[in-house]
Amino acid sequence: MVVRWEFPQNLCLKGSFFDPRFKSLDFINSQETCDQIINQLKEEYEILKQDNTDELPDKDADELTTMGSFWKKKNAKTITPIKDEFQHYLNVTELPALEEYDSFLWWGTNKNQYPILHQLAMKYLSIPATSVPSERLFSDAKNLITPQRTRLDSYLINQLMFLKRNRDYVDIFGEADE
Repeated sequence: MVVRWEFPQNLCLKGSFFDPRFKSLDFINSQETCDQIINQLKEEYEILKQDNTDELPDKDADELTTMGSFWKKKNAKTITPIKDEFQHYLNVTELPALEEYDSFLWWGTNKNQYPILHQLAMKYLSIPATSVPSERLFSDAKNLITPQRTRLDSYLINQLMFLKRNRDYVDIFGEADE
């Protein structure tokens, strides 16, 4: 029996847009679908941009001390955000489709240049590509909660699952005396 994980295709395509190797979405057969995805993301970008503009605090010059102002300017990145991040990102040359490129690293490096798009990229790039991690978790829970252990407290189950998943990082027995 094959179980298929039904996942909205649009979410996967939006995630692909934020991978600088596949942002053109040229692997999609339908230009209409491609335009639809880009337009949806453009709308999300505009909403996020408006929300971020509304939340900008008014900077009072008297708030900063002279030295505070000096260090702030000294430590400020020289890269300034682009006015229309979305269009600029679309115009940037697509990276070659090589395995060694890391989308998260690219967005981390370009975060100051694309602050609003960076927020959207983190939203869509964090979607897992498969259901394997959750399936493993359910399998572990099935092995832990047997018919003989149905009265285990949920807090205890949570702690046991945490220890099982992190056993490589947590030394629960301490160093063995030789």
